[in-house]
Amino acid sequence: MSLMESKGALSKATKELFEKWNQTKEIWTDAQSRDFEKNFLAQLEQDVRSAFLALDRMDSVLLKIQTDCE
Repeated sequence: MSLMESKGALSKATKELFEKWNQTKEIWTDAQSRDFEKNFLAQLEQDVRSAFLALDRMDSVLLKIQTDCE
């Protein structure tokens, strides 16, 4: 699987997770729900964004390496 395929899979999984979370929080509305969202999901979203940036940088580096080796 290429880096961009991995990025696509991560993007799809993240989107599905947050869609399911939005459905879940319609019925799970207590303080623990808010804590879960604040302490885990918000951080996860930031981590996924960081991973996207890293994957983009890695893809650029690998493309340059490939070009340089040809």
